[in-house]
Amino acid sequence: MEIVSPHDPQARYCRKVGASTTNEWVGYRDHQSETCEPDRPNVIVHVLTQPAPVQDITAVEAIHEGLDNTGLTPVEHLVDSAYVTPDLIHHTTQRWGITLLGPLRADPRGRAGFTKADFHVNWDAHTVTCPNGITSPPWKPTLGTVGPAFPRCFLERTAGPVPTARPAPVMPTAKAAT
Repeated sequence: MEIVSPHDPQARYCRKVGASTTNEWVGYRDHQSETCEPDRPNVIVHVLTQPAPVQDITAVEAIHEGLDNTGLTPVEHLVDSAYVTPDLIHHTTQRWGITLLGPLRADPRGRAGFTKADFHVNWDAHTVTCPNGITSPPWKPTLGTVGPAFPRCFLERTAGPVPTARPAPVMPTAKAAT
């Protein structure tokens, strides 16, 4: 990594592209955990600082370990999409007993595999059935940024090998100049 500040050799450049904004800075990423009980003040109970280029998703384990070490392990942890993957939702529940709640990222386009449309959602039973016919355990209802959301995903080792639902797209190649 390149040193970008003679005043702080550990500071790094970062560029974070969001849905509507792009932020650039030199420094660090700060992950703050706070309480959010109704009718009580919000209190910051844990802070984790990492170098700026380190992605948010890598902070979740250290955050939960820090909260557990201080006896402040939450039952639910509300996070944004930068902190959520299917494997992490499962791991957090298994290791820490914490329900990780946050919106999953949109379907990746341009790659082979399934999309959200390939899964059947049973809203009454709070389950999802994958294209292989495996049904998830019920999820706990929550609200995402644009409406109802569900923090339930399938792990490859649970659902088994997954056949490709659609072929990978063929990318156009540039024509040679003549």
